[in-house]
Amino acid sequence: MNRNACRSCGAAIIWAPVADTGTLMPLDVQPELEPAERLVAYNPETNLCRVLKRADLVDARRWMAHGVEIHRSHFATCTHTASWRKQVRR
Repeated sequence: MNRNACRSCGAAIIWAPVADTGTLMPLDVQPELEPAERLVAYNPETNLCRVLKRADLVDARRWMAHGVEIHRSHFATCTHTASWRKQVRR
């Protein structure tokens, strides 16, 4: 698990690669208790994550019984998210 602090707000985060793309995603350290759409399933054994879709919700509860954690993307909770977004050129 790659723990770090957000360079903008200082919150503790986990950096985890997205299973499909390998792109690193910052996750809030505190796990969620229930899976929901747009939350992130994180497997500490593989250090991989994936964004949950509606079709994943039933499976996510089963995954949790086998050690998968549900986290919120730090993009959703960081108070400085807008400063990290790329500006659209016109």
